[in-house]
Amino acid sequence: MDVEWRSGKKTLLGALGLHHNEVAMCRGLAWLLTPNGWHGLGAAVLDELLTALDLARDDSRTARVVLEESREDTRADIVVRFGATTLLIEAKIWAGEGAQQCDRLARLWDSETPTLVFLTRSGDQPRTAIASGGRWRPLRWTDIADMIESAIEGIVGVDVGVQEYLRTLRLYGGNATGNDDAQLDNLLRRWAGAEDLVAAPARSDDAEWAAIEDRARAAWRDAILAAEKRWSGGPDFIVEPRMGQLYICIQDDPLIQVVLNWAHNPHTRSSRQAIWPHVVIGVDPKRSGPLREAILEATDFAELTFGMVNTKTTPWWLRSGPIVPDADLTDVHSYADLCMTRLVEVWAAVRPVVDDLRRSMS
Repeated sequence: MDVEWRSGKKTLLGALGLHHNEVAMCRGLAWLLTPNGWHGLGAAVLDELLTALDLARDDSRTARVVLEESREDTRADIVVRFGATTLLIEAKIWAGEGAQQCDRLARLWDSETPTLVFLTRSGDQPRTAIASGGRWRPLRWTDIADMIESAIEGIVGVDVGVQEYLRTLRLYGGNATGNDDAQLDNLLRRWAGAEDLVAAPARSDDAEWAAIEDRARAAWRDAILAAEKRWSGGPDFIVEPRMGQLYICIQDDPLIQVVLNWAHNPHTRSSRQAIWPHVVIGVDPKRSGPLREAILEATDFAELTFGMVNTKTTPWWLRSGPIVPDADLTDVHSYADLCMTRLVEVWAAVRPVVDDLRRSMS
């Protein structure tokens, strides 16, 4: 029997990179919760949600759904109102919570006595619900998928948009473990999306940030060592610890080094790029200033090609650039392979340039 191999994402939303986009996925959910929407399901999805929350469904067909409703400096992702009922949904995919976010939401919408829903991949309680602790109802995105399936059961000719959204939730919406941090694929994505933790270099979340960082770096270290052993057909690598960090070096040239490392630097947490492994072009600091400047100029192309900018992080670093995984890459071993590939790509691009520079100086 012939096997047809396929590539790429399995849904259109995945191919568009929207499957992990909170704004896009919230808009899709709001569309389904709107009773008079063009999805043709009426209040069926909203009724499933109300049932799950033990709320009355009377008058649900009159519901009005608002996206990104703002009060003061706080924004609610989805607010549903009908009759005397107000439902406020705060949704997360990979981003963390902002400072006191859930307490602020509960306080600013308190006059409506809303039912508060915290929608995540894992179904965890919000960590920023201190004063509002116990008021939030946790739900998973896969719970939403179950509700949609129940709503469309027996319906012929369901809108393709509904089917696409449902399939995307099933494939990418998470799992029921309630402990996604234990899975490194989720850890990488959570790290990439933790913009509230990256936004400021010093805040109460630093302890949580450090814990996430330490786990991710330790797991990456194991994966990158395995990836280095699998690599063949390229340069020889020197794997060594420096100042407690793992470095993988291509060191076959007396003028220059190309290095991969993931260094811990608490002073750069305010920079999103600083949290990822870097490929570094390094020059011995004992070399003369004119030579360093000549190499810097000769490798200027690396800024456009690889995002490697001039850096003064250490005396011997000349250029460095982060290896940021895109939204499709959620597996640490694939990420480690990407890191090794980028290391060799930079080495292959830089080496002939340095050879030309050496010949011009001889």
